[in-house]
Amino acid sequence: MLFIFRKLRRSFFLPGKVRTYVAYAIGEILLIVVGILIAVQIGDWNQDRRDRNEEREILGRIYDELGINITTMSNGLQGDPMWIERIDRVIAAFDGEPIEDNIAFLEDVAGAGAHTIRKQINSSYVEFLGSGRLGLIQKVELRKSIIDYYDDLDQQEQRVEKRTGKYPSLIYKLIPLMDRTNTDTGVREDLSDEQYAMLVQTVLNADLRSHLLHERNRSVFISSMFKKKVKAASEIQTMIQTELNQ
Repeated sequence: MLFIFRKLRRSFFLPGKVRTYVAYAIGEILLIVVGILIAVQIGDWNQDRRDRNEEREILGRIYDELGINITTMSNGLQGDPMWIERIDRVIAAFDGEPIEDNIAFLEDVAGAGAHTIRKQINSSYVEFLGSGRLGLIQKVELRKSIIDYYDDLDQQEQRVEKRTGKYPSLIYKLIPLMDRTNTDTGVREDLSDEQYAMLVQTVLNADLRSHLLHERNRSVFISSMFKKKVKAASEIQTMIQTELNQ
């Protein structure tokens, strides 16, 4: 048996044999390396495919979220001129313009302070940002535009909240007979003409002009802000649509 093993060992080192076995060993190693590289490449391709599918899902959800916000802001913008017109009519009355209809005037007084901020949704964006999935958006310009949009929206909404004045609370104190459940006018419809006249005089005797000017400036600011945000959101939607169509 030992003789057989010695003979085999000597045969490995016969002229020409060493080079053959070295070449064979190198070939085996190369095959293993190539196999590993192919497996890694296939894994990368599969991961990239999953990432791209997830990117499309992210972009689609953000697109839909922006669409909801655009609708909300656009609907609100249609009513913005009404708030400003109401404030202007009340200011005109404080400046001496005759009041022809006491109830209509009181409705304007109540409505002048009803301009509230239209809170926008950002749940999808917050989810993707917090999970780090927002980084799956390959196009840097698009990703940056989305982040900038939501960051600016948050800052602008905070600015609007900080601009909230005292006018609404002052009106509620000055006109205790207002029906708080009637969100359209805020004024009861079961009072006598004398009572309405007394309420009008109470309002006119109060120092409300500066508060009205504050409400007007705030309404103009809100309207201007959301016009810009509608434009920005629409532009991002266009960018997303272009990316999804590729």
